[in-house]
Amino acid sequence: MYLKKEKFGIRKRVIKFLASCFMVTTFVTSTSKAMAFSITNEKKTFDKAWELSVTSDNSKAVLTYGYNTFAINEDYAHAYHSSKKHYAYVKNSNGSFAGSNVRDGKWSKIEVTHKGSSITYGNSY
Repeated sequence: MYLKKEKFGIRKRVIKFLASCFMVTTFVTSTSKAMAFSITNEKKTFDKAWELSVTSDNSKAVLTYGYNTFAINEDYAHAYHSSKKHYAYVKNSNGSFAGSNVRDGKWSKIEVTHKGSSITYGNSY
């Protein structure tokens, strides 16, 4: 009888230990997410084509974004980072869209059909 209680006590301690390890791992991985910067078309309209560029991460990251009317009306984002993997993304009324996750020194591009009046363009690294 005493032996059975001891086995359950050890089992409980092992389960608690494993649960603690899982929680710590989850916390560490969730707090080490990629950095990103984004911008919303605050003062821009969609009656004609436009393009802007911004930098971040000590000028290592570039986001070129805009609205194009050449073939179709489209929202686009082109993202670059000189030292980190990264991808461009656009969020509009059609949904959220991402370009390819590329290595440092390459451009990631996403171009989607325009919809809505509040568009978010971003570079995630």
